[in-house]
Amino acid sequence: MKPLASDEKLATVMVYTHHMFVRGEIVINENLRASIWLRTQNVLNYIHLLKPNVLLFAGAQPKSISYAEMFVSVNEVIAFHVAPPGEDPIDFDTSELNRVMQFADILLGSFTMKGKIRISTQKRLGN
Repeated sequence: MKPLASDEKLATVMVYTHHMFVRGEIVINENLRASIWLRTQNVLNYIHLLKPNVLLFAGAQPKSISYAEMFVSVNEVIAFHVAPPGEDPIDFDTSELNRVMQFADILLGSFTMKGKIRISTQKRLGN
């Protein structure tokens, strides 16, 4: 890996596809939030992950594999987030009265994510 530029940082992220789960590091601009990185213009066709740990589910038994680096097609990604315990700064007004954080279980292929989703106080997710 080339040394980081003065305006770059490493962010540890989790990447999910239908057949694997990857925890690794990405190089992003210092002032960019990693959690929205895939929605920016900086992303190419592949996510370049450094020091990835991979859980592969494409066989009878899951396999755990580690690499020095790996490329994952953006088209294959079904979920992407900052790896715990890391977090990005909040980008919304927490005192806004017409919004609420509601618990949600999200099914992503073989995975279930438990978290919160920010929605209008006029709406509810199914109970």
